[in-house]
Amino acid sequence: MKTTSNYSIILDHQISSKTSSEIERIIKYLNHSVIFQPLSANNAIGFGRADYTTSPHWTIYSLVDLPPRAFEANILHELYHLCQLVEKFPTTSTRIKPNATSIENNEFGQAGSVYASVILDLDVCDRLSKFGLSSEYFFDSRYKQAMSCQIKSEITDRCYFVATAMRIAGIILQNNKIQVQNVLAHFKSKNPRLVHCAKSLANKIKKVDYHTPDGCLQSLSITYDLLDIWDWQFINYKDSSFTSSEQVHTFLLQNHPDF
Repeated sequence: MKTTSNYSIILDHQISSKTSSEIERIIKYLNHSVIFQPLSANNAIGFGRADYTTSPHWTIYSLVDLPPRAFEANILHELYHLCQLVEKFPTTSTRIKPNATSIENNEFGQAGSVYASVILDLDVCDRLSKFGLSSEYFFDSRYKQAMSCQIKSEITDRCYFVATAMRIAGIILQNNKIQVQNVLAHFKSKNPRLVHCAKSLANKIKKVDYHTPDGCLQSLSITYDLLDIWDWQFINYKDSSFTSSEQVHTFLLQNHPDF
């Protein structure tokens, strides 16, 4: 007799048998209980997030008002991020600046989360694609958000510049060619330096194997160098905190002599 998965219904969404089986497989792989909670659309920065600091369960937050296939993709997307955690992919942290206001430090932190998210998402979206689910809904939403930005002048705020550059780099790496061309044209007239930076980031990132923890570390280090943000961001990896690309390079040479 065929058994029913415990994950056939999540947040009032009927989940396909294939996806529910994959959710069950991932949670066994994580060796940790996971619960699902709705993400408030009013407070959402993205479509969902994975929180591994909650106890005794890890928590997946997801927007509920999504098309069925997009909802399933979103749940798996966040679960794959937890897989990356178990597989010891690097994370990032923000240096609290003593002379900055709490609002400024919060902006630094939000911008910092964009850097890791763009690179970690490349691997996650590839995992989703191999499973058989598309991320196009989210790519299209990201495109519409970028095109809705009102560009009245050159972006000079440091946090906004680097976060926007990383977001555009993500679009270059994952969206279709027409969307990429439209986004670059949308920003270029007022922000040619921003567009050049985003294109450079994308070119650097795609040359590194971001599917491995070490490759992701290298990608982050490269982007930190290009964006010149080591003074307010650092990388956590294998019980160490890296505060410069020199430290990352030394670490990779020690672990990979042929690097």
